[in-house]
Amino acid sequence: MLCGLILAVGCTYDSDIDTSGFGSEGDGVTTVNIRATLPEFGGVTRGVDSAQGGTTNIDWEEDSLRVIIKAFGDENEPEEKYRGMVAASEVLYLDDTSVGTDGRVAISLDMPLTSGHTYDIYMWADYVEKGSTEDLHYNTADFPAITLKHDVPVINDETLDAFYGKAEIAVGDGYYVWAEGTQFPISRAVAKLRMVATDADSASAARATLQTDMFYTGFNIATEELTESDAAVKSDKTTFETYTVENSTTTKSFITAYMLWPAEQSANIVAEFYDG
Repeated sequence: MLCGLILAVGCTYDSDIDTSGFGSEGDGVTTVNIRATLPEFGGVTRGVDSAQGGTTNIDWEEDSLRVIIKAFGDENEPEEKYRGMVAASEVLYLDDTSVGTDGRVAISLDMPLTSGHTYDIYMWADYVEKGSTEDLHYNTADFPAITLKHDVPVINDETLDAFYGKAEIAVGDGYYVWAEGTQFPISRAVAKLRMVATDADSASAARATLQTDMFYTGFNIATEELTESDAAVKSDKTTFETYTVENSTTTKSFITAYMLWPAEQSANIVAEFYDG
């Protein structure tokens, strides 16, 4: 069975804050409150709902939501040596108690920054194994450049959901001013696909694959640019999921996938369902 899609389109914490080398001697430190809300596609439902995102569907006994926030010296800093320098960073590890009844996650943290400077603040939120600080799906070693750790799409894994945000802030002596608004803006870094086998009344398929002629393997939070693979790719064969059509006994086969994706981009994506 085949189906195709034209696609058009994320507690405990570790702290690594060092403001001592940022700014001239005698500079003060101002505490900046960063507030952000990670979006969700809707309310919490029982079991896995393929229309929902990771905060609804992941196994919180196995995984945690990781939020990385780093402040860099802005490119407009008067002294060149401060431009691009990491001024402060925080990493949060959140569990299901952070998820509201609407499936959203509200984040609020205080970050001390040296006064008298302008900063670019970047945020990345993804999922990691519970109790681990290691990257799971996305390599963050070159932050704010993010790279996918997979060469092909991964099917039916809600922990691939991810979010990002960026904002500029000017910090004075005891005050700070965001370039836009008062809450840190957050967007999804990925598009979620749901591919349903429409040419069968029952879930006769056993496994499925997904093939796309466009596949992105990297994303830069600062520039919002994506890195595209050189060729079309196909996922490994994976067990499909099923759902029962509302007000019916009909069962459908489907797969889901999260992929890094630009806001306005179409692609030819094909899911193939196998009987065995």
